[in-house]
Amino acid sequence: MTGYPSIDKPWLQYYDNRVIDQKLPKYSMYEYIYRNNEKYFDNIALEYYGQTITYSAMFKEIEIAASGLASIGVRQGDIVSFLAVTTPELIYSIYATNYLGAICNMIDPRMSDEVILDIISNTKSRCLILLDIFSDKVSMFTIADDCTIVILPTSNENLSLSQKEIAPITFKHITWVNLLSQVSLKCKVSNVPFSANHPALIEYTGGTTGEPKGVVLSNENVNAAAFQYARTRIDNKRGQSWQSVAAPFIAYAFIFSMHIPLSLGMICKLVIYDPQLIAVQTVKDKYNHIAGNPLMWENVIHLSEAQSCDFSHLIAPITGADYMSLKLENEINDFLKLTVANGISAKDMA
Repeated sequence: MTGYPSIDKPWLQYYDNRVIDQKLPKYSMYEYIYRNNEKYFDNIALEYYGQTITYSAMFKEIEIAASGLASIGVRQGDIVSFLAVTTPELIYSIYATNYLGAICNMIDPRMSDEVILDIISNTKSRCLILLDIFSDKVSMFTIADDCTIVILPTSNENLSLSQKEIAPITFKHITWVNLLSQVSLKCKVSNVPFSANHPALIEYTGGTTGEPKGVVLSNENVNAAAFQYARTRIDNKRGQSWQSVAAPFIAYAFIFSMHIPLSLGMICKLVIYDPQLIAVQTVKDKYNHIAGNPLMWENVIHLSEAQSCDFSHLIAPITGADYMSLKLENEINDFLKLTVANGISAKDMA
């Protein structure tokens, strides 16, 4: 052993050779979720504040969104920047961008206005998909004329977002509704064929060692995570529910909260990221899979209402995106052991 995990690949001990030797299908992100669900169109793909959306409806919206983006000039290889949290419309636009062979540039709304402008300018973004509550982040700057701004609406049902006052939008833009309404006047676009090592996503580091750095992920990078998760010993079944944290600008959140469950035919239950609110939601909703961070799990185990909660529905409690101490890990495992019914052991749950 060299001591370098990238060389030694110690995780392979958990897979048999039949799995190790399997080849990753050569699909784009969009085509991967489509191929895996084309026989199950009537199944539910998304749940969003009481609204349910089937896989059939989702793919239809993605194709309409792709035609809309094509109508404003988005082409294969273009950069489309996103400044938003996850709503159904954002999911449609992300996979529509991938459908066209363009590249999704995921910007964290918590970045400073200056950094956001630099990212949009430096990537020569052809389009900016902007959730209306973040319009103030770009209103003070001049975006290049060849970058079309598309405004996504905040759902009235989404109380945690709609409580924020939306600044008047004074810059040139096109609304999501208007973008889609002009699709009927344009020809339907085709899905761009798979191209090996073609960039699919740009996600940004946290900026702890300077300015945030863009990390380019290919279609294969993203699909491999879903491909491998499906082949773990974790119970994965179509129709199971997944807590989908609305932070697409974090690679872990996008891949584990959206792409993996959609690739496996599961139900993405979209929730806005707020550590305390998510903790309460975790107790109320019976998720089968949760990909949280250490702070969220710490909040969960300290909620008074969680102490008597039955977590036997929970198949895979996952954590990532931050360091977890051994002390906290043990506390979470002990908590799950005490709150899981029917004799399910901590080993099965952790």
